[in-house]
Order: sequence, then C-alpha cells, then structure tokens
Amino acid sequence: MKTKLLTLLALAAALVMGPALAEDKDDRPYSTRGATEFGGPLPEALSEYELTGDTERCFQVTRIRSSRPLDDFHILFRLNNGDRYLSRLNHRCSGLKFEGAYSYSTGIARLCHLEIITVLNTTTGTPRGSCGLGRFEKVVRKGE
Repeated sequence: MKTKLLTLLALAAALVMGPALAEDKDDRPYSTRGATEFGGPLPEALSEYELTGDTERCFQVTRIRSSRPLDDFHILFRLNNGDRYLSRLNHRCSGLKFEGAYSYSTGIARLCHLEIITVLNTTTGTPRGSCGLGRFEKVVRKGE
C-alpha cells in the first residue's frame, strides 16, 4: 500500500513539474525555429525590432532594468546597458499581458530560462498562475 502511494505521488509530481523542468535541448536561436514552436508569431510590439540569434540562459538580476509582458507568450527585458532580450515562454502564461505583473523567487540572484514566474492579480495581489521562462534572445531595433 505504501509503495503504491509513493508511486502515485511520484507520478503526480512528474506530471505537474515535468514540463517546467524539461531542458530545451534545441540550441537553435528562436529566430531560426518555426513560428509555432515557441509562442507562435511575434507580437506587434516587436515589429520595430529584429531577433539577432544571440541567446543567453541567465542574467544577474541586478543587470535587469525593466521587463514588459508583450502578450501571454513573450516578455521583453531591458538591461542596464540598454540591451533588450526577448523571452518566449514555452507555454501560454494566462493573464500575463492583462495583469502586466509577475513575481519570481531565486536563491542565486540570477534569472534563468525555465525559471518559474507567477502572474499576479494587480487588484488583489494574489497569484493567478505560473509558467516557465524561455531562453533570452537579443533583439535590436531594425536598422541598427
């Protein structure tokens, strides 16, 4: 009985955490992947930018100046030096664009891809749902 219970608990944990912990084995930049592989087409807010193909796995949190959810699949990060990076979430993060607020907790002072973020209800401050970040791909203004 105890073995069955432990097996069921392990299976449930794998089903819940599996997608969040899955490593992105594809080293191709997002710009070279199909539009439906990660978050579908780029949001209109990125029309003045182009993807460079340069990716980062993590950033020191002190390097991040700001972030802006563009829709439920994409977050644009601006670093202190002015560089911008796009994170395409592996799955839809319901309410991210509408609420525009999220939180994360990290013990290593770095924000990395696959890090879990939690969408916050801006009226009540309560959690609305969680999702994992994608890799960060550098974007530049067209013509730069």
